[in-house]
Amino acid sequence: MVALTSVELLSNEDSYYSGHKRTVALPAVRVITADADATRLYINPQTGQTRAVSSTGRLSRWVRTGLHDLDFPVIRNRPWWDVLVLVLLSGVTAVSIIGTWMALRSVRQDFRTALRRRLALRGHHKTHAPHRPAQGDQA
Repeated sequence: MVALTSVELLSNEDSYYSGHKRTVALPAVRVITADADATRLYINPQTGQTRAVSSTGRLSRWVRTGLHDLDFPVIRNRPWWDVLVLVLLSGVTAVSIIGTWMALRSVRQDFRTALRRRLALRGHHKTHAPHRPAQGDQA
C-alpha cells in the first residue's frame, strides 16, 4: 500500500493536468502519493479514468511540452502567447533571410573565382600591350 501526501478535488487545470490543445475532464481528483517520484494521479470521478504523472512525466511536461508548445503558465493566455510567437517567428525569418543572402554571395563569389581560373587556364587572361617608348624617349 502506498501512502498519500494529499487528495484534492480540482475544479481548474493545474500545471500537469491541463488541456493546452485538448480538453480535460473537470472536476478531477488529484492524488499525490508519498513514493520516491511523488506520483500524481488524476482521476475523473464520472468515468474513473486515471492519468498518472511521475517525476519523469513532470520533467517531460516542462522540457518537451513546455518548450515545444510554448505551454507555460505565464504566457498561456492569448495576447502574451501571440506576441512571443510572433517575435520568435520574426527572428527565425530574419536568420533564414540572412543565411540565404550569405549563401548566395558565397556562391556568386565562388562562381566568379572559378570562371577566372578557367579563363586563365585557357590563356584568355587579359594581357597588356608591351610598353613602347614614345618617340624621343630612350629605352
